[in-house]
Amino acid sequence: MEKTLNGANAVDFASASLAGPELHRLLAQYREAGPLHAAQFLGREALIITGFDTLQRAFRDGDTFPPEIIYQLSTEPVMGRTFISMPQAEHNVYRKLATPAFRSRAVAGQQDALYADIANQLIDRFIDAGEADLVDSFTRPFPLLMIGRMLGLTITCEADFRRWSKALLSYFHDPEGALNAASEIGELLQPLIEERRA
Repeated sequence: MEKTLNGANAVDFASASLAGPELHRLLAQYREAGPLHAAQFLGREALIITGFDTLQRAFRDGDTFPPEIIYQLSTEPVMGRTFISMPQAEHNVYRKLATPAFRSRAVAGQQDALYADIANQLIDRFIDAGEADLVDSFTRPFPLLMIGRMLGLTITCEADFRRWSKALLSYFHDPEGALNAASEIGELLQPLIEERRA
């Protein structure tokens, strides 16, 4: 089932700098050759899955395709151990504890008051200009402000949070920058955590 495509397994998909067209051509070659291919990721053996049925099987087979490994390599070094980086059995225990907070009834109670309020605040920033870059002006800050509000944080340093969130997700390419961001966030949040605990 596993194949190698024209030596493409030599490409390390974690570090390769593939321009959009180049990446799309390579992925098209993979799709034409079959649904599963040997590859490299962070210097480790990995698989590229390009077939829908194969991907569905992979999602259902946590023993062969353990989903936690990527999080252990990418987020755990800077965010610590979380339930997304736990093996499946342990993950399931924590997921059951967290799920009720995200059920539709729990979220629906916050919807109008929270989502609409944040959306209106963001739109108010650019509506008088008559135009805006929707990604920069709306879709990037919206989840940040929403999560901050759900956690009870007043985010006044939006640019810092944006920089930190980007750095935290860049551990592969800039470990030092990711660790610095984690430290800065910790300094900001630690007093709030201590206050909540008290």
